[in-house]
Parts: sequence; C-alpha cells; structure tokens
Amino acid sequence: MLSKNGLIWSAHVIPYILIRKIFKDVRFPALDIRIKNIERKYNLPGINCAEINKAIWNTWTWEKEYGDEWTWSEGWKQSLISDVILKNIQPGKSVLEIGPGAGRWSSTLQKISKRLVLVDISEECIRKCRQLFFNYDNVSYFVNNGSDLNFIKNDSIDYIWSFDVFVHITPADTALYLNEFQRILKKGGRGIIHHAKDGGIHGGWRSNMTDTIFADLLNKSGLSLISQFDCWGEDGRYDVKYYHDTLSIFEK
Repeated sequence: MLSKNGLIWSAHVIPYILIRKIFKDVRFPALDIRIKNIERKYNLPGINCAEINKAIWNTWTWEKEYGDEWTWSEGWKQSLISDVILKNIQPGKSVLEIGPGAGRWSSTLQKISKRLVLVDISEECIRKCRQLFFNYDNVSYFVNNGSDLNFIKNDSIDYIWSFDVFVHITPADTALYLNEFQRILKKGGRGIIHHAKDGGIHGGWRSNMTDTIFADLLNKSGLSLISQFDCWGEDGRYDVKYYHDTLSIFEK
C-alpha cells in the first residue's frame, strides 16, 4: 500500500485499517471522505489497485460458506437471484462471472448456463471454485491480472455478471475491463455489474467509481447503458444502498 500510494495516504489508511479490524462495526465517515479526497487529488489507486486486491483475496479467511458474510439476509440474496439474475440472464447461454470469490452467485449461474466462465484475480478463489464445481463440465476457470481477458475469444459471451467485485476496482482498471467486454460480448449481449455510485465516500472499501463515471466509460468503450438501479424486488424492498452502490445493465 505504501509503494502504490505514498506516505500521506498510508499515514491515514493503515491506522484506520487496524482500528477497523479491532472494532469491525465502527465507521468514520469524515475520515472516509478525507482519504478519498487524497486519492483524487494525487490520482492514487488507494486500496483498490490490482496488486492489493490480489493480496487480500489470496489470503482471505472466508467466514461463511460461498462468501455469504456479505449477504444481508437470505431474502435479500434470493431476491437478487430471482429478480435480477434470473430476469436478466437467459438460460442455456454462455456467461462470464468476474470475481466469483467462493462461489456465492456461481452456483446459480452454473445451473442455468450452457457455459460458465469464472475469472478471478485470486488463485485461491479459483481453487475454491474448482473444488465446488469439480463434478460439472460446463465450467471453466481462469486467473487474470485484474483487467485482462485475452483468454476469451471475440464475440463469444452472451452475458457478464459481477457482484461485490467492481466496487473494489479502480475506474482505470474498470475502463480496461469494459474494453474487453466490448470485444468478447456477442452482438446484443449484456452485462450486469455492481459498482460504487458516489466515489466511495461512504466507506466499504469502495473505489472512486461513480454512476456517471461508469456510464461515461461504457460510452467510450462502445457499450450502451440500459439501466442503473440500487433497489429491486416488490416495492424495491431490497437494495445496495448501505454503501451507496448501484447496478448497471449494459448491452453491446
């Protein structure tokens, strides 16, 4: 972190991380904003650069099966599956998931996909997914560098899904991913990506991404934004508003 971000940023963040490890539920909004302002002022990746993400997820101690430590409730999870995944991804198609982690959403995608491609920056996450799906022949696995998909053919993917991943990826690396998405998606193919909405000022280890930056990056990559939303289900009862996130659906 020091080598990527320098002394000023590290002097704020490293003690903050240690405090958060001791007092897991404590939040310091003013400090979150100050850290984000430093990142923007000096154009720093913060904790969201590929190298730090790789180190974190290769050593992560998964507290719950499949990575459900980030699941707000069983109803929230099932609604995200039924009202977002299953309503936007047709069965029998080729699906790419970026950042499967321990397989929280991959199990649903494996059941409906003709071909499921799992890509993660972490070798440990891919190892866990291989163990989870070792009996299934419709799943393939790749470790990448945090933005490159050169192992996937042009115009070969129908759908892209990623949740709780791009919230931790810098706008610069997101732009590289979107260029790759434009290349690998079939004509009319769609992506559903969960990402930060307000530049990470509400904490949660969010990147400096915003909804407007994401929309602009889509346009620059030749992809078309279909919708952005932060709640779903009956009367919008389930959401990703705690850290001020959103989901973007886009199309080639």
